[in-house]
Amino acid sequence: MGSAAVGGGSLQSGAVTAITDQLPLVVGGVLAVAVLGVLGWVAVGRLRSTPGGRFRSVLAGHDEIAVLLHPNPDPDAMASGMITAAIAETEGTDATIQFPGTIERQENRAFETVLGLDCDRIELPPTWPPTPSS
Repeated sequence: MGSAAVGGGSLQSGAVTAITDQLPLVVGGVLAVAVLGVLGWVAVGRLRSTPGGRFRSVLAGHDEIAVLLHPNPDPDAMASGMITAAIAETEGTDATIQFPGTIERQENRAFETVLGLDCDRIELPPTWPPTPSS
């Protein structure tokens, strides 16, 4: 009976040793599953949100923004600036439309006047456009 107890204890000790030998693999597996789960959750969230929704989230994170149009803006640039400013206003963000240069073409000035575009003319830096360094 004494030898059976020793043998049983040896069997238990072997099982514990086998489990502790496998412990790093088990922990690694659990961590891998957890990381994959979190990454999957983030990916699904990204896929569910639209680019417009992400844009609104960025705008909502600011008190004010400047919408910069390209130099000498045309009606496409002015309309894009106006809708960007309108979207910003719906998110509680103050938007200022700015452009460098001038609105030269008659039809572009008419567009600005008819739509009542409120934008600020800004000066380009003296080194604009940048020259490539030699």
